[in-house]
Amino acid sequence: MKKQHLFFILLAIIAAPIIVNFILYSNNPISEWLPTVGKPNDWIGFWGNVAGNILGGIIVLIVLHYTLKENAVLRETQIKTIQYTQQQTWLDNLRQQVISNYNMLDMQSLSTALYKLQKGEYEEAQTALLSLNRNIESQANSSSLYFLRDKLSREEQTYNDCLKQIMIEFGCLINDSMYFAPILSDFAKKAEPNVFTISNQSVISWAKNSYEAIMSSTIFDADTKDYYSKNSVLPKVMGLDPFDMEFRSKVYEIFSEHYQKFSVVHARKHELITCTENVLRYEERRINKILE
Repeated sequence: MKKQHLFFILLAIIAAPIIVNFILYSNNPISEWLPTVGKPNDWIGFWGNVAGNILGGIIVLIVLHYTLKENAVLRETQIKTIQYTQQQTWLDNLRQQVISNYNMLDMQSLSTALYKLQKGEYEEAQTALLSLNRNIESQANSSSLYFLRDKLSREEQTYNDCLKQIMIEFGCLINDSMYFAPILSDFAKKAEPNVFTISNQSVISWAKNSYEAIMSSTIFDADTKDYYSKNSVLPKVMGLDPFDMEFRSKVYEIFSEHYQKFSVVHARKHELITCTENVLRYEERRINKILE
């Protein structure tokens, strides 16, 4: 209870009998119309009971007020504690998820697959690329469920944008590598007698079919399709002349350019590390404020 409230209660206790005494012993200016009934002792007892009841009621109201206020503070503390616990659990899951995102970008496996393509180990390279492709598709399906709030913070939005961009680039790199695997494998058989090779027109048709499938897919958003249109090897192969005598050399040249994109995606991974650290620090600060 605050000191000012105690002061007013003590003041009322002291002032009440003085005021009652003054009223009882003052002259009644309207005694002719409203005469005083009863003796002073009777009125002292009456006003004493009234003053006592009023003071008692005031004390009860003050105690009740502070009791309700303390209960409200306790309920608020309990609610904050529950929210804090729930958010801490969410943060632990988020931490595991962002680590999975980072590990999903398996640059070592991708580098090994590309190296195998260059060395002519096409079946092993294709197996590794298929495994990487399955992993990134699975991870992409869950990556949109982290931050479900309507308005994201700057750190959360930056992380989402960085993750989305690197997944697009990483996915395109894998998809293009998978396109090259059977073609380079067939090209390598050209010296073998009686072995059927893929025609130049088939190479272009495969690129066209793959590209059209991506552009017409409802799974890929506009940003993904725009990236593929500007950076994928498929449009470049589609633009080749099937009757060009240097057709295969140009395909190998496109593949060499494609291989250089590995370093670009690898640099993106370091950018993702920074965004991951920033978003986790932000979420820790946000959750800790719940108990303040």
